[in-house]
Amino acid sequence: MNIGIIFAAGNGSRMNNNIPKQFLLVNKKPILAYTINNFEQCKSIDNIILVVSNNYIDKVKKIIEKYNFKKVVSIVIGGKTALESQYFGLKKAKQLFGDDCYVVFHD
Repeated sequence: MNIGIIFAAGNGSRMNNNIPKQFLLVNKKPILAYTINNFEQCKSIDNIILVVSNNYIDKVKKIIEKYNFKKVVSIVIGGKTALESQYFGLKKAKQLFGDDCYVVFHD
């Protein structure tokens, strides 16, 4: 089992923007949708776990629904730091799939 974990919990502070970069639009489509789609189309990835900020869970759910992504199996709330968010993503992968899986991070 190959799991893609996409980290999208950042707040865009380095860009001095009022919206996190993962939600910025490129050709009227959020950057996060492009990222999920790449994992969705990859035959080597079986399932996707998203790690997002609690403030944007509803927005992410709408993106998943709008673009009909089927491999997203879980949305995890990110932590206070990138490392903590990575831990939460890995913890969810282990909870869902045990030790018999490979994980690919996208940050």
